[in-house]
Amino acid sequence: MIQSIEKASNPIISFDTKKKEVLGNLYRPGTLYTKEPVTTLDHNFWSLGYGKVVPDGIYDCQQNRGYKLLCL
Repeated sequence: MIQSIEKASNPIISFDTKKKEVLGNLYRPGTLYTKEPVTTLDHNFWSLGYGKVVPDGIYDCQQNRGYKLLCL
């Protein structure tokens, strides 16, 4: 089936969505390379944030290229 789609020059893409993240001055685990301290809130309550963001991406199987998207 996929081979017939490729021969017809139709795109084959893979779509990936990650978990929702809260926007705002909230704590996030990981490493931050800065010389100045960054103060954040110690709890990640949805009500303390400015909204939600859903990071996602598209992968073009034929071109072997990935694209990052950011949907608010």
